[in-house]
Amino acid sequence: MTADINLDRLATITDVKLGTRGYVFVADELGRVIYHPNFAEIGTTSGFYRGQEPYGFAGGFGAYENERLFLTTAYSPVTRWTVVSVAYADEIGAQVAPIQRITFVVIALILVGVVLLAVYLSHALSRPIEPQGNDEIAMLGHSFNKMISRIQEYLLGVDISFQYVVKGAIFILAVAFDVTTRNRAKA
Repeated sequence: MTADINLDRLATITDVKLGTRGYVFVADELGRVIYHPNFAEIGTTSGFYRGQEPYGFAGGFGAYENERLFLTTAYSPVTRWTVVSVAYADEIGAQVAPIQRITFVVIALILVGVVLLAVYLSHALSRPIEPQGNDEIAMLGHSFNKMISRIQEYLLGVDISFQYVVKGAIFILAVAFDVTTRNRAKA
């Protein structure tokens, strides 16, 4: 099979930003580079080529020349070419870190909101009533008040648990911030 390939057109199609150092290249079924942003690589066998892998390239995280990389691949059965995107793990981590922090904050806020709502509703629904008389309704009122008293004891336990949840959420946020800060320092 032969084809007339315009490398400039291929360059515009594969002009994808994957961090500051990431790139996309195209290789044939034997790992020979058909297009690469570094034109010197065209015609060479890609260092990422693994003949034992389906279509020659393994996707996912891996190490290459002392760098941790993330590869994704897309194979075309028509051309038998593989489009390979190469992203550097440290750049991916730097881009994901703010999302992680936002996620932890949102989860912590939701937990605090749920606990506050539960405490409010339990207090609103557990006020004692003032029974009058000695009939069955008054006896039911006294029983209800005993139940309310027990619920209030449980609520005290919920308040204590809430304090532990808040302290745990603060601890998780501190650990996430520390991990993110350390990852940035390594980069």
